[in-house]
This record gives sequence, structure tokens and C-alpha cells, in this order.
Amino acid sequence: MPATPKINYFESRQGYFTQYKNQQRLLAHGPKDEPAGPTYQAAVKKFAEIMHLAKADKADNTNLVCTILELYAKHLKNQGRTRTLEMVTGCLESANEDFGNLRYEELKRYHVQKWLDRMGLERGRSKGNRLRKWGDSMKRIALDKLQCAFSWAEQQGLVSYNLIDRKARKALGIRRKGSRGREYVLKTGEHDDMVAIAKPYFADVLNFLQETGCRPGEAYHCEAMHYDRAMGAIVYRWDATVGYIHKTAQKTGRDRVIYLSSDMVALVERLCKSNPTGYLFRNRDGGRWTDSSVYLMLKRLRDRLKLTSKMIPYSYRHTFATNWLKSGGSIKVLAELMGNSVAIIEQHYGHLDADREKMRKLLCTFSAEQKARANSTPLASDLVEKLIALVKEHHNRLNPEEAVHLRNVLSEFRVSAGSEKTQSRHQPVIPVASGS
Repeated sequence: MPATPKINYFESRQGYFTQYKNQQRLLAHGPKDEPAGPTYQAAVKKFAEIMHLAKADKADNTNLVCTILELYAKHLKNQGRTRTLEMVTGCLESANEDFGNLRYEELKRYHVQKWLDRMGLERGRSKGNRLRKWGDSMKRIALDKLQCAFSWAEQQGLVSYNLIDRKARKALGIRRKGSRGREYVLKTGEHDDMVAIAKPYFADVLNFLQETGCRPGEAYHCEAMHYDRAMGAIVYRWDATVGYIHKTAQKTGRDRVIYLSSDMVALVERLCKSNPTGYLFRNRDGGRWTDSSVYLMLKRLRDRLKLTSKMIPYSYRHTFATNWLKSGGSIKVLAELMGNSVAIIEQHYGHLDADREKMRKLLCTFSAEQKARANSTPLASDLVEKLIALVKEHHNRLNPEEAVHLRNVLSEFRVSAGSEKTQSRHQPVIPVASGS
């Protein structure tokens, strides 16, 4: 008889686990803080969800596609991922209508292809409003959500495989984007022109996107409680249970840190004073910005200035990454600033070439310094000691620690082999008395 599942804490793995279907399932990462700590409470919540699925797995209709989608929606609701739940509901409601009554093993790629083809056609009107047909981007998003639902069901043991794998996406003609080489990069002056005619409350949003390179959603979900004054950054905690739940931080178990420049620190502190509770960035009516509202405001500005329609809110993030890499910035640092992995940065921005002229100048400077150093010799030790003695004689406040530091500095000075002149970027001026 199998053992009754229970919550266990493993010190070596720093997390709560439970054994379900002969597998150790992670419930929550963090310190051991039962019975009232946030890590333990998150583990209890996840454990209850798994037990609920265990009961559902025994039901006769569990393998129905509609049941899988319903359980996935409940999972998102329990996790507090309201925005993702809205997107899943909007994308997969039509899928539920098309093949929700099929058993999962009966579902074929044909049914998915038929669903996508139907949504790509004009679909008449509903309640007086025209139903927009799906383009390639919307089809890709919808297929992503369906793949996520089936992947979650596979992890929970509801199904034995994921129908929407890489091979299936290729067969359906919808694959993930690779390089972001075709995405729009803001030209010099375009941001300043838009800020000049934008309302102050929207100009703050644009400036924040420009300076930080964060995702648009990370900007308008920001609250005063996310601001870390000591760090000078916006921090989304990976184990947050209230407010905005950052899905990437939660998945990786690492906080998402948005570093702020001095100008952005001043901006955030001003917004914290005016909006101590709720969202920092607010629209004209005092509500939270959304993806669509930010896009529409940006569209109005670019239309007034007759700018390209390729510019979208996400263009700011792409511009930030592009300018960073073209100026020779580190990919590792960029990945940390943008909240991505190095692999993702290389995948999306590997097409970029750094500024070749700047790279050539840096290489020439480095080569010249290396040659100068190779053709030089360090100061003689007796000369170093004479200089230190001279400084001690004329500066009585030189203590032993300062003498050691001065000795280390002088040891870095090098003398050219062809002359007695010291080769250094910062040559100190040592006062010498006339009688010495």
C-alpha cells in the first residue's frame, strides 16, 4: 500500500517536497518556517492543489480536453496569475468550443490546425462588435497558451505526453521567433520628441522604459512596496504572495531586480510620495496601465509625429539591448539588467555586431599599453624606499598602513627601458624641500 503523501522539508535542497506517484514534487523553495511562514504556506497551497488533482485524476472525464483546460485555469487562479488567466481564457475559449469534448488521446494536430484556420477568418459580429480575425502573432500566442496547458497537465500526471511539441509547431507552420533582428530600434530623437508632446503621466512611463530596458508589464505593475531605497532598484520577490506575482522570478526562484539610474530613483521616489499605495504609474483616470492602453497612447504619439507603425512599447526594451551591445557592453551584465539568461540574450541579439570602430580603438589602446609595459621595468626597490622615507620626512601624518599602501602604488610605476621617465597615467607630484 503506497504511503500517504505528506509535506517534507529537505535541508540539502532548501525546500518543501512531497512524494506523489513515485516522484518527489517540489512544493516551495525557501527556509524552513512552518507552521506560519510564507514558504510553508506556499507549500501547503501547492500540496492541496496536487491532492485536488489526484482526486480529479480518478474521474471518468479527466482525459477530456475541457477538463484539462478547466484545471489549468484553476491552477492559474490559485497562483494569483490573473493576467495570464485572462490571456488563457481569451485565447482558449474558442479551442474549448472546437475540441473541448474530445478525449485527449483523440485530439490530433488536425483539430488544432482546423481551430487556428477558423480563427484566421472573418467571424462576423458579436453584440454589434466585429470579431477580429487572428493574425500570425495571435495564432502564435494562442498556441503557446495551449502548449502551456498541456505541458502543465503532463507535469501533473493528467496526460502522458504533450501534443503541442516542437515537431507539432513546425507541422502547424507556427514556430517561435528566433533573432529579434527585424524588430524596430528607436532612432535618435524619437523618444525625446514623443516625451515633449506626451501627457506627464505617460511621459513618466516612456522615460522609465527608456532608462531601465524593463518589460512594459514590469513598469506598470510597479508599486511603492516594490521599491528598495537602499538598493536603488525595483525588486519583485520570487516568493511574493501579494501584489504582482512575477512569473519568471517565481519559476527561477530568483528576485527580479530592475536597477535604477539617479534620474529614475528621483522619478520613483516622486511617484511613491504621490501614490504611496497602489500602482506608481497611473493613467488619466488614476487606474493601472494595461498592454492595450499603453500601446494606444504610443500609437497616438507616433501618428502625430508621423513615425513608423513598427514602433511598439516593447521597442524600448529592444532598443536598450541593441544600444548596449553595439556600444560593447557585456552580455552577462545585460542579461542581469533585463532579467534574462545569457542564452536568451545570445539567441535574440546574436545578430548584432558591436561598434567596429570603437572596438578597433579599444584594441589599439590595449595593444599599445601592453607593448609599453613589456618594454619597461619597475622602479628599483631602493628608490621606492627613498621616496617613502622622503614622504615620511615631510608628511609626519603618514602611518604604517598608509606607508604600505604607498609602497604598493609605487611598485606599479614602471620606468621606460630607454629613459629615466616614469610611465604612468597618474604620476604623483612629491614635494621636495630645497635643502634636501
